[in-house]
Amino acid sequence: MIDEKILFEFRKWAVAYGGYSEVTAKKDARNIRRISRDIDVMNISKKMLYDFVDLELKKGKGPVR
Repeated sequence: MIDEKILFEFRKWAVAYGGYSEVTAKKDARNIRRISRDIDVMNISKKMLYDFVDLELKKGKGPVR
């Protein structure tokens, strides 16, 4: 699981410098938190990310809209 302080810093950066709205930054932080339950997002490889997405699709989960 990702450290909540890191997610807080991400949200601050995303709004202040990344051009994100507060709503988008919160949504992205939630998604990162959810993904981090299954994989180490601080040490991720492309293969790990693709495997995660493949597993989510097999579970019937699609893009968040």
